[in-house]
Amino acid sequence: MSEEDEGVSLTQAAPAVLQQFLFGVRDFFRSLFAAISVVRSSSKVRVIIYRCFVLNGIIITLGMFLFGHFVRPVIQYMYGSLYVLLIGGDVDKFSSSLIHTVDMTFDVLWIVPLYWVSKPINSIWFQEIADLLFKKTDSSLRRTSTKKDSMPSGLIADFLFSVLAEFIFLLQATFILYLPYIGYILCVFLLSVLYALYAFEYKWFGQGVSIQERIYRVEKNWPYYAGFGMVLCMLTLYPSSATISAAFFSLFFPVMIIGVHTTKPVLPPICIPQLPLFILALRTATYVSELLIYRVLKVRKIKKAT
Repeated sequence: MSEEDEGVSLTQAAPAVLQQFLFGVRDFFRSLFAAISVVRSSSKVRVIIYRCFVLNGIIITLGMFLFGHFVRPVIQYMYGSLYVLLIGGDVDKFSSSLIHTVDMTFDVLWIVPLYWVSKPINSIWFQEIADLLFKKTDSSLRRTSTKKDSMPSGLIADFLFSVLAEFIFLLQATFILYLPYIGYILCVFLLSVLYALYAFEYKWFGQGVSIQERIYRVEKNWPYYAGFGMVLCMLTLYPSSATISAAFFSLFFPVMIIGVHTTKPVLPPICIPQLPLFILALRTATYVSELLIYRVLKVRKIKKAT
């Protein structure tokens, strides 16, 4: 490539990146309207959405709201008044220590157990939604999947590897958040891409697309997927509580899954370069997987030798 051609491609890349990003944002909102139509037409999907709303929107989020605005102030007032009447002294110092203890007790006895119980339940419901929609929209693609891809062992291995790689990528985005000046922007970008991958993955997984191919699609068209996942990313980053963020994610994510099955990503122009965003996560996940497999095989060999 000549210097002139390189200069033209670099000049064209920025407008193309912005255009793809806006296409992603546009398709996200289009998917919302499509999801509303699907929910209205399918009673099974509607029931699952209602379950997600009750668990994440009422039990978790509303429970934290009531605790923060009603239960905690009442406890603070009652015990603060008793402290002043019976003991006296610095009530502000006492209130601060009391509130910290109450918050820790509430998190340990209610929020943390509920979060870890709701997480696998949400995953099961998300998969149910994806399976119902996939049967309607992509049944022909399911029939054309290879026999190797449809083997249970291959599916399980692909699923476990993708969970590991995406978890490492999430840790990567979390650590980047603490970088000065540009940490927040980079974190938003990475999480937006990750959330879009989460949503499209349910569709691609049903089509038999491997984890390597799924990540390649996202890295090749990263502006589009960043735009698609940006709205949900901002919704989950805005709350100060990680639990509320997780509840928001679980509440709105089913809508993204529904919308994805009616969305066809806009193909990227040639001038947009591929970004190896997941290279660290993939290499680390591969190393961990090979290490675990080696350990399992080594244990089996020892057992056979004995």
